[in-house]
Amino acid sequence: MSPREAHGIFKKFIESASEAFILLDENLNCLSINKAGARLLGMSKKELVGKNVVDVVPNVKESGRYDAYMNVIRTGKPFYSNKLIPHPKFGDRRLIVRAFKIGKGMGMIVDDATSLIKAEERLKKSEHDYRVLFNSSIDGMFVIDAGTMKIVLVNEAGKEMGLRYGINDVTQVDLMSYIPPDDRGKILKIIAEDMFEKDLRQVNEFRIVTPYGDEVWLSAVGTKIEYRGKPAGLVSVRDITQRKETEEALRRSEVFFRSVIENALDGIVVLDMDGKITYGSPSIERLLGYRQEELIGTNGFLFAHPDEIPNDTKMFNRMSRDAEPSVLVESVVRHKDGSWHIVEAVANPISRDGTARGILINWRDITERKRLEQLLKESEDRYREIVENSLNGIYQVDTSGKFTFVNESFARIFGYERKELIGKHFSSMLDAA
Repeated sequence: MSPREAHGIFKKFIESASEAFILLDENLNCLSINKAGARLLGMSKKELVGKNVVDVVPNVKESGRYDAYMNVIRTGKPFYSNKLIPHPKFGDRRLIVRAFKIGKGMGMIVDDATSLIKAEERLKKSEHDYRVLFNSSIDGMFVIDAGTMKIVLVNEAGKEMGLRYGINDVTQVDLMSYIPPDDRGKILKIIAEDMFEKDLRQVNEFRIVTPYGDEVWLSAVGTKIEYRGKPAGLVSVRDITQRKETEEALRRSEVFFRSVIENALDGIVVLDMDGKITYGSPSIERLLGYRQEELIGTNGFLFAHPDEIPNDTKMFNRMSRDAEPSVLVESVVRHKDGSWHIVEAVANPISRDGTARGILINWRDITERKRLEQLLKESEDRYREIVENSLNGIYQVDTSGKFTFVNESFARIFGYERKELIGKHFSSMLDAA
């Protein structure tokens, strides 16, 4: 390549460059400028050649840049600046200016870094905002290095969480040492595969054992990120120990009450809002001969005696409509063998948000009790007839000596009406005798 060809290529390079290339004489008059320089100053190349920097660059003297440029020409010492330069036409510009002596004059390379600087500022603000968010989170936030599996960054909530569990510096510990041995394989798989490989961002629950020996339950969700140029994971952690304890207490309570219900002597039935049986306790088989699977889904009124259905239906409708609490009723229901049994039942509405969702009926078979009550009544009636018709005077007094009963013969013997003697003290009869 000849010097002439090289010069031509270099000239094309200068002309097509994105930076402004400007050549000035010893008085700072423009000798040559490329297209980027013309765009930067908002004028054509033809308008700029021959112009002094004072005529085309606003406030160049007031800002001290004119003297700096002249100093380059006088001393040969290069000048560099990346300051914000105001421009009346284009607004403030962040220009990177490099000025150096060429012959008797000066060359300048100017790069408009306004958009780059603004992007950097936005990035810094974004990083600041995210750091504030990171440190302000009420959950523990941890950054885990993908290679070492060590915690490399932790927020304030995470530090407090560590201190609460007896860990002074979470960045200096082996995470797996706090995981129960039986759970370590599962946790490692979640971290390695679910977070670093697949980035599933799933919520996982696991337990740790603190240096104090306490078991703590944690809920965590992680996502794959890059931290300081290396693969890492951002994990949000929350202590759910109290929730787990509540769930366990609820589970034990459910087991206890189910055991009570399953072993109750009384029958327990749940009806939905259509009167269908949705639950029947095991005791029903002993009481009425029906297995649980024979009851579920059937209409509860099919087991009622035809004479009882109107009253039972009325009670059911009233409780369904008004959510009336605790109704005590007697009814007659059919045994599987076809016999009829008298039952005593307490019905309670099952409601949610003030709306009835079903009826809970706790009942017992009182057929034998009713039979004995009838026998007792018949016996009492029989003995009452004997006493009433006895020729002997018969009476009964309470602990204070007052008559509570006298038969007709007793009243006649002493010349009283029966009603006159009731409540009278028996000593008055002795005086009369």
